[in-house]
Amino acid sequence: EDEKIIAALKNWLKKMATQYVEQRIAFLTTREDVASITNRYMEKWRVRYMKTAFGLCYAQKHEIVLNVELVLYPPQFLDYVILHEITHFLHQNHSKQYYQAFEQLEPQWKRLKQELNQWHKEHGGWSYR
Repeated sequence: EDEKIIAALKNWLKKMATQYVEQRIAFLTTREDVASITNRYMEKWRVRYMKTAFGLCYAQKHEIVLNVELVLYPPQFLDYVILHEITHFLHQNHSKQYYQAFEQLEPQWKRLKQELNQWHKEHGGWSYR
C-alpha cells in the first residue's frame, strides 16, 4: 500500500515538474541570448528522477534533462540549472570558455551555485531511491 502511495506521489511530482519546467523554459527563451542557443541546438527537454545530478545536457541528442526534484527548490535554482545545461550546447565541458559563455547568460552563477549546493545540503540531498 505504501509503495502505491509513493509511486502515485512521484508520478504527480513529475507531472508538476514537467509543467513548471515548461513554464520556466518558455520564460527564459523570451530572452534573445537564451533563444539564440535553444533555437539552434535544443530540440527537446525532459524531467526525470536522478540520484546525483541537477541536470544533464546531451548535446549530440539536442536535449537537456532536468531533475524532477528541482520543482521543490526555490525557482532561481531551476533557472540556474536550465541555463547551465543550455550553455553545454556551446561547450560540452567546464572549460574557461564554458564559464565565460555561462557568465553571459547568468552573471550571478557563482553565488547561485553556492546557494544551490547549500540549500541542497540543508534539505537532505537526493531523496530518490
